[in-house]
Amino acid sequence: ILEPNKQTAEISYGVYSDFTGKGIGSRIVSYSKKIIIDQYSSVTKIIAWVAAGNIGSIHMLEKNGFIKSNNTKKAYFARFGQDLEMICYEFNIIWLAVWEIIAFGCGDILTGYA
Repeated sequence: ILEPNKQTAEISYGVYSDFTGKGIGSRIVSYSKKIIIDQYSSVTKIIAWVAAGNIGSIHMLEKNGFIKSNNTKKAYFARFGQDLEMICYEFNIIWLAVWEIIAFGCGDILTGYA
């Protein structure tokens, strides 16, 4: 649950290894984005941290519209017994709104159709 008027939401997810590569993480992230966008009007950005070597999760975030930021951090994972380099990915809701205005509000300009 987000604090009132908070502008950044952070999502976190995990998929047990037997279930990776089946689209479950993508559905979790997609649904989380929808809930945040629909229910928290103050939020302008959604972030998710991913381990630098987790290529599957990186591709999934990018597929869901997240863009790699310049922010990194170290996080300890007991499962691995070590610190891992984490990369922050961002989904900017304002960019989404601008894109929807361009793509759907100006159809005649983009496609020649009104």
